Amino acid sequence: LIVQAQVPSEVTLLGLFAQTGAFGSPDQFEWLSAARVAVENVNADPDILPNTQILLDYSDTQTLEIVGVGNYLEQVNNSGPRIGVIGASSSKVCAAVSFVTSWYELPMVSFSCTSPSLSDKTNHPYFLRGVPPDTAQGRALADLLEYFEFDGLDIAAISTADEYGARGIEAFRNAAVAKGMNVVRVEQFVTGTLDVSSQVQSLKDSESRVFVSFMLASDYYSVVKEAIAQEIVGDRYVWFCADGCATSDSFYSVTDGEREYDQEVYDAMVGSFGTTPAGGRGPQYEALLVQWEQLDPEEYPGAGKSFMHPFAAVSYDIIFAYAYAIESLIDENIEINGNTLLTSLNQTEFEGVTGLFKFDVFGDRIPEYDILNLSGDSQQFATVGLWNEDDIEVEDDILVWPDGTNIPPDLEPRDPRDYWSCHDKKMKTDESGKSVTL
Repeated sequence: LIVQAQVPSEVTLLGLFAQTGAFGSPDQFEWLSAARVAVENVNADPDILPNTQILLDYSDTQTLEIVGVGNYLEQVNNSGPRIGVIGASSSKVCAAVSFVTSWYELPMVSFSCTSPSLSDKTNHPYFLRGVPPDTAQGRALADLLEYFEFDGLDIAAISTADEYGARGIEAFRNAAVAKGMNVVRVEQFVTGTLDVSSQVQSLKDSESRVFVSFMLASDYYSVVKEAIAQEIVGDRYVWFCADGCATSDSFYSVTDGEREYDQEVYDAMVGSFGTTPAGGRGPQYEALLVQWEQLDPEEYPGAGKSFMHPFAAVSYDIIFAYAYAIESLIDENIEINGNTLLTSLNQTEFEGVTGLFKFDVFGDRIPEYDILNLSGDSQQFATVGLWNEDDIEVEDDILVWPDGTNIPPDLEPRDPRDYWSCHDKKMKTDESGKSVTL
């Protein structure tokens, strides 16, 4: 006798999204909007869960651990059965909530939490993510420096001292040292610190011309502002940034929740490079963009434009991952609960808007990173290449360096050169030591 498991008429996912706090910006609004669109598209597709509707019950974590945990407990206990979580947005919130979801035995799939510690299945057995861990991003950044032939130079690094920044910069340093690079300085500061003058002074004192940063945009704004004051931006320096700060959010100061664009910071960041988990691509993504551009941004914040933040595309795919995992359980007549759903998610593999979507044995996404460059043509970082474990591809002819050209700078340190300027008819000093304009 075969007993048919009851097919649920609806299932509810909990959504943990940062709408305020360190991650509260227009880019992050997209992540929730993309998940909502995915839910609507799944529910409208007769070929996916034809007898079951997905509901999304979401809340704002404010990028705070205590709020994320509190919201989860309130949502999971207040109404109806919950089968899984999408989110959260930041690694520190993911780490805190993951402990609680494990106790409730509910899978949690993040679209942007990248701390390497979240790969530890002993501490985070129910945690999965649609992005790779920062151990991979650290390797990608080290490979990028090597590609640009900066591996022979002294390198200085700076990060926040939180889960994301500290773990990320450690991953970069380990990858760089393994390649024989000389990381001469690593500075850290507490998230939200406004006075970072001593840390930036230390970067300057290192006499490095190449800087690598791991932090969120709001903190990177403070670092760049101080770097401008201490004159370690411009033609003779190149800055590299991880996904948390290789974003247009870094151009804005935030005071009492109000964002203000800072032209000086933007100008200083032109010619910088970054990495971010690979975003949308392929025909499914192009079709989604047509729909995305037609949406009302008042109803779907962040939509209504012809491009999508990479984490928004991942958020979209995560909803489909849940849908396919649930459908597989229904097709195999298996009861849907947290444990069976976790197993099904780990076995789910499909071609989504971000390419092949599947998890490795640690519940992490197979690593691929877009290489980004701020060219000065727009207020967005442009994708100029792709990194994976086997290869790195860069479109060299479209790169923009800090001097505004596409010619890689000579950053070899030299002593300043004093010379007589015939044009100005006086002695002058060339700090770069490389060229003399007579």
